[in-house]
Amino acid sequence: MGRRSSRRKCPTCGEAGAKRNGRTRKGLQRYRCTKCGASFCNTRPDISRKAQLDQFVKWLTGKDAIGDLLVSSSTWQRRTNWCWRVEPVIVPTGQIYDYIQIDGTYLPYGWCLLTAVNSGKVLAWQWCNQENKAAYKQLLKRLPEPLMVITDGQAGALSAIKDQWPNTRVQRCLVHIKRNIRALTTTNPKIPAHKALWGLAKRLVTIKDLNQADQWIGLVQAFHNQWGKWLNHKTYKNQVPQDQIPLWIRPNQQWWYTHQKARRAYNLLAKQTRKATLFTFLDPTLNKQATTTLPATTNELEGAINAAIKTLIYNHRGLSEPHMKKATEWWCYLHSEHPLKPHQLIQPHHLKPDPKPGPEQPKPGPKLWDNAIDYNPKYQDGSLHIRKGWAGH
Repeated sequence: MGRRSSRRKCPTCGEAGAKRNGRTRKGLQRYRCTKCGASFCNTRPDISRKAQLDQFVKWLTGKDAIGDLLVSSSTWQRRTNWCWRVEPVIVPTGQIYDYIQIDGTYLPYGWCLLTAVNSGKVLAWQWCNQENKAAYKQLLKRLPEPLMVITDGQAGALSAIKDQWPNTRVQRCLVHIKRNIRALTTTNPKIPAHKALWGLAKRLVTIKDLNQADQWIGLVQAFHNQWGKWLNHKTYKNQVPQDQIPLWIRPNQQWWYTHQKARRAYNLLAKQTRKATLFTFLDPTLNKQATTTLPATTNELEGAINAAIKTLIYNHRGLSEPHMKKATEWWCYLHSEHPLKPHQLIQPHHLKPDPKPGPEQPKPGPKLWDNAIDYNPKYQDGSLHIRKGWAGH
């Protein structure tokens, strides 16, 4: 009985009967058509696409350059051009978290990225031009109300929390409070009151229990008892030479507080103490309901998320605006709670090339500009055209 002929079809001529013809340098089986003589390899586009997207995302979220991929830049761009169309999206799980940290970081092209994080995992992100209430509301409404939210105190974030999560307790980031005090007193203050305020700020970030919190609040009260009258000192405009009046003084303003920076630093500590937002993480009621330790800062978000995103953009500096945003989104998606493998997000429309724009349709109505004179005889009625023969003169 003779050997059965091959039914493998040639991609060039479409005829069956291709036979094996050795292997390529990469080990792939090579075939040769017995009809037209064309040589080809049996490829699986679906498997190739999956491998391409996985390699693309690994490169995009890593620090390797295209030169490290052992392929030319033009070849890499041609193979992975379709990968930019795949959209990574975090699907909300509906889980109620003990705490959520929210913050924004500013990126190139004037964009600001808002992120919500729990235990180092990205829960959601939102693009905006600046941190404001509307942007934070779009971020928060995707997530169920947690027990506690940690924020740096941005006004838009606090307003959005009040609207979207009215029952959630707010914890102000203690490190941001310390930074705000440092900006007013410096790290090496000379004035005794500034030294006392900077000491309170440094001690604030070391508090671990309610006893230490009570002692700290007592120190804030002691500061007010000692320096309260000094903080209320006023400077009158008519007692100051014209060239020494601060630039921020309004024309009709007659006086101002002499020790502006010290007042701002003290008022920051006193206001947050009255609002009970400094030691929410120590509340016994919340800790009984929580299953994890409640943090007092957004360090986890800023150090593990925001800093890593900016490092990613620096490693791939030069990306266009859409590609920069897509790289950031892929990084956030891969650092979410339950990310799928990149190739599992491929949809049929991702593999189709973008449709080319059709020819531009002319606008209806007469032409505003033309480049020729109409030679059609039926329009030879005395209007603008080539006139022949006697024209009545």
